Amino acid sequence: MSTGTESTTAAAGSTTEGAAGTTEAQVGTTTGLTSEASGTASSAPKAAEQTTDGRSLRRLRNRERVLDAYLELVTAGNRNPTVDDLARYSGISFRSIYRYFSSTSELVADALDRGLAQFRRDISVPNEGVGPLGERINRLVDQRLALHRRAAPFISAARSSHFDDDRIGELFSQLRRTLGEQLGRHFAPELEGFDDDERQARIATIYFAFLYDSMSLLTDLYGDDDQAIRAVLAGHVRRQLS
Repeated sequence: MSTGTESTTAAAGSTTEGAAGTTEAQVGTTTGLTSEASGTASSAPKAAEQTTDGRSLRRLRNRERVLDAYLELVTAGNRNPTVDDLARYSGISFRSIYRYFSSTSELVADALDRGLAQFRRDISVPNEGVGPLGERINRLVDQRLALHRRAAPFISAARSSHFDDDRIGELFSQLRRTLGEQLGRHFAPELEGFDDDERQARIATIYFAFLYDSMSLLTDLYGDDDQAIRAVLAGHVRRQLS
C-alpha cells in the first residue's frame, strides 16, 4: 500500500512540475513577445522623427537650389526668370517650387536677402576710417565699384519686376542706411568741420554718386574703363569734403 501511495505521490509531483514548467515557458514566451512589441513601439516615433527631419532637410536644400538658380540666372543676364526657367535650371519641378514659395514676390525677396548676404564682404570698406584722405577715397571708390559690378544685374531685375514688394523695399532701405552710415564713419575727420545739416547734406551728395542709376550712367559712358570711372568718383568725393 505504501508503495502505491509513493508512486501516486511521485506521479503527482511530476505532473505538477511539468505544469509549472509549461507555465514558465508560456510566461517566458509571453514576456518575450511583450518585450519585442514594446521595442517596436518605441522605435516607431524615432523612425517617424527621422523621416520628418529628412523631409525638412530635403525641402530646405531644394528651396536653396531655387534661390541660387534665381541669382545665377539674373547674374547671367536673365532679368526676370520665370518659374519654368527656375525649374529647368535648378532641376526642381514647377509644382514643387510653388510648394516652397507662396508667391513669386516671396521668392524674389528671399533671393534678394540671400544675395545681399553674399555681397556682405563687398559692402564693408577695407580699413574703414583708417589712413590719409586720398587712400580712404580710393578704397571707398574701389569698394563701391566692385559692389556695383556684382550687384547691378540682380538689383536691375528686382527693381524692374518686383521692386514694389514691401519686403524688398525694406531690404533696400536697410542697405541705403548701412552705406550712408558707413560714409559718415569713413570720412569722420573731414566732416567734423561742418554743422549737422551741412554734414548730412555732404554725406547725401557723396552717397548719390554711388547710387545704382548714377553708377550705371558712368558705366554706360565709360564702359569697362574703370580708371576713368574711379577718377570721376574720387574727384566728386574730394570736392564734397573740402
